[in-house]
Amino acid sequence: MKKNTLIGIILLIFIWWIISFITNNNLLIPFPQNVFLEMLNLLGETTFYLDLLNTFLKIIMGFFISMIIGIPIGFISGLSKTFFEIFRPFLMIIQSSPVVSYIAIAMLWFGIGFYTPVFVAFMVIFPIIVLNISEGIASTDKKLLEMAKVFKVSKKNIFLKIYIPSLLPF
Repeated sequence: MKKNTLIGIILLIFIWWIISFITNNNLLIPFPQNVFLEMLNLLGETTFYLDLLNTFLKIIMGFFISMIIGIPIGFISGLSKTFFEIFRPFLMIIQSSPVVSYIAIAMLWFGIGFYTPVFVAFMVIFPIIVLNISEGIASTDKKLLEMAKVFKVSKKNIFLKIYIPSLLPF
């Protein structure tokens, strides 16, 4: 770790300690040492790891749902400028909304349970996937596509040999 980074971390913890001391309310802003001790206690409990795994699986599920829905939409958006222009405002609204609003909406709709973290993960990841896939497809070399048409390359090979490699940087 760099010296400046270490100084920044120490300064942040010191400021945290001062604010905790001033407020003197352990529920509002607990002292850093209390938080670190509680973290150490949690690391010794098996329920912590089970809850961590459970949350991780929900996030992965939200990611896969985003992929399943986002890849086809991104692909169509990359191929059709009209579709992209119609769908783009929806993506911008999702992307510009704070994550806290998704948490609140999900808790109202689904309650505190399985679907809330999945929904929040989906709402955060979905626009990123759609925009990256769309940009990758739209930036495919047009001369390669023309050459594929001239040589009557199958749509399957165009997809596998031209579009998929152009997606890799994105």
